Amino acid sequence: MGQKQNHRTNSEDSKGMALQIKMFDLMTLLGNLSILIILLTIISPKANCRYALAESHSVANADAIAIKANHQTRAADADGVFGYTLIEYLKDLQHLHNYDNVLVMHNKNSTIASIFYSVINSSSNSITANANTSSHVDDGDGDGDAAGANITFIDQILSGIVKGPTPRWPSTPSLPFVGHFMHHVQVPVVQLNEWQHFKLKDQMTDNLLAIVQIDINRGGIQITLDQHMGLLKKLSLNLWHMKMAKVFFLMNAPLMTNGQMAPEYDDLAQGIVEQLFQDCWSKKLLYCAAIMADYQTTRTIYRFTPFPIFTLETITMAVNGERQEELFPERLQDLLGFKMRIVIGGSDPRIIAYDVNGKQFVGGFVGHFIWAFAKKFNCTIVEPLPFNPKSPLPSQELVKAVQNGTVEWSAGITFPAIPFKGGSYPYEMINWCIMIPVEADIPGYKFFTSVFKGESYMLFVGSLVLLSMALSFAMYIHGHSVDILDIICHDNCLRGILGQSFIELPKAPKIVRAIYLEICVLGILLTTAYNAYFSTYVTQAPKSATLNNLDDILASGLKSIAWRPEFNEVFGRLADRQKYSRMFILEDSYQKYLQLRESFNTDYGYVVPTTKWTIINEQQKIFTTPLFRQSSSFCFINNIPMGFPVHENSPFMDTLYQLILEISESGLTNMWMEHGFMELIKAKKLQLEDLSKKKEFHAMKVEDLMYIFIFLAMMLVIVLVVFALELVVYYHGERLRKLTNGFRKNKQKFVDG
Repeated sequence: MGQKQNHRTNSEDSKGMALQIKMFDLMTLLGNLSILIILLTIISPKANCRYALAESHSVANADAIAIKANHQTRAADADGVFGYTLIEYLKDLQHLHNYDNVLVMHNKNSTIASIFYSVINSSSNSITANANTSSHVDDGDGDGDAAGANITFIDQILSGIVKGPTPRWPSTPSLPFVGHFMHHVQVPVVQLNEWQHFKLKDQMTDNLLAIVQIDINRGGIQITLDQHMGLLKKLSLNLWHMKMAKVFFLMNAPLMTNGQMAPEYDDLAQGIVEQLFQDCWSKKLLYCAAIMADYQTTRTIYRFTPFPIFTLETITMAVNGERQEELFPERLQDLLGFKMRIVIGGSDPRIIAYDVNGKQFVGGFVGHFIWAFAKKFNCTIVEPLPFNPKSPLPSQELVKAVQNGTVEWSAGITFPAIPFKGGSYPYEMINWCIMIPVEADIPGYKFFTSVFKGESYMLFVGSLVLLSMALSFAMYIHGHSVDILDIICHDNCLRGILGQSFIELPKAPKIVRAIYLEICVLGILLTTAYNAYFSTYVTQAPKSATLNNLDDILASGLKSIAWRPEFNEVFGRLADRQKYSRMFILEDSYQKYLQLRESFNTDYGYVVPTTKWTIINEQQKIFTTPLFRQSSSFCFINNIPMGFPVHENSPFMDTLYQLILEISESGLTNMWMEHGFMELIKAKKLQLEDLSKKKEFHAMKVEDLMYIFIFLAMMLVIVLVVFALELVVYYHGERLRKLTNGFRKNKQKFVDG
């Protein structure tokens, strides 16, 4: 049924075309018909054709099926030309790879050759536009098929398919490649030349196909690849960061009568293709393919693989229902033993080198990541700059090796660049903090003043005053004389509270005896509490003034050691923390900085990342007393994303991203971090010994009684002063009284006078 419908529709179209030709002949003979009649003559068949196509949806579907069947069963002619244009292949490729956008590039003074969207006529080496289906020549019986039921008459005129007298209006050239492509494949197209480039990543996805024409001959002059470097450079810039974009090169050269390229151009094209692919790989373009101008005869497509070594590959265009081999196969999941050039650097616990069965093994949570990458993607790790565990290079210095192309990526994780570029997805999140020595014990002579502080003294004085007032009032109401000073500080109360004996009143009233008893009980409680606190301080002395934040550290004068490049990297981003820069001692040598940090010298503080502090904290658990401590208030920046330096246009960016997420999700990163402590012991970089100072018993020294001696000296001075005043009063009392009376008389006379 479908074949009958197809035959009926094709017959109707052929009749319409014949009628149209006769109308053109009539216009030629008359010559004076108006422009309106010409336009109506053109438009009417077009409208009839469209009406015929829209007449029945089922008929249109049958036509499409017939066209597809015709396309699949097309065979090569006697000279080996199989009539399958690039437009048709790209349409099939769109179904295979489903690209969303197309970039067309060629030199400014050239256009895409018609051979790439037209069919070769093998008998005369002429070009006939294919229009996405095979052309069919009318055999004279009026039943010849049209070029395609879905192609309008105007399209057929422009494509040069219609046979017959040429209409007498200005001739229209064949539709350019972009026009044919957009008409049949129907995807957005961007057309640029060697003078133009844009950052297409900001506007399009990576699912893009770039079609680039490379002219091998122009005006009879052979052209080398060097003359296309401008075009290739702009291609690389246009596809910057579009790692999964595909590139399809069209190698244009004149064809001979048999539809093949001349031998001199064929050899030239082969060499240029290999050079072209090598240049593409140097520009980080992985998915590239190319065809020659004689592709309709050879059916050959060129592509390359850099894994494990650079190799030029060829595949065949599929026709006659053959299964088309995938043009751009996935290559990054299996690198086939490719020699992956990386550089290793940084310090423990990220990189830990130790011997396993006589061979050096690089461990640490970064070292394990390297071997996981090699195992998962089947590649061989190669180090152009061998890692030296005795003098490791800092990760910041390894970035240059990535930028100049010495290595593909660096295994030394480092700070991200701002703006973010040239780095992988974060592998480690750190806080940039300092660890400070644990505060020293207070000296022994401060024990006496440290027992009672502030509120304790106020409680003691308040209790003394209240008891003195109560005792004085009780003695007064029972007829005993009371001195005014006793109301504030009674001698019996002071002695009793201090645990000393005092003289009681003979036959004291009951209320006075009750107050005496209360004084004794309070004295016992206070002296017992004091002795308990004092004994505790002697056995476990409190620390000196605690440093709680960065301002306290700055005020204390404690210096912290930092590596200068890392310090500059961090403080260059901290405009509000510049005042703390004077608390650092900067070390230029990375190896010396690591040695100072590992020395546990408590005279300084040190900058340590989060993962390093975890190791130090575990090591201090075997110490009698910890030597260093760290707090969140000692951090300058929190949650810094640390990643691997990678070339910003590297095709391995996505593989790193994939592996980082998989390892993090599986918990391997945390496990490797936890095992770093044991790996450091294997590497003999961490000794299980107590580095803290052991506490030994020693008797109290004279220095420990310094405050007692100072207090006694003050009391002695007061006693001597009072004693001196008493002597003066005793020996010179009469003279002082006469002198005082004389002053009084003179004052009275002055008042009376």
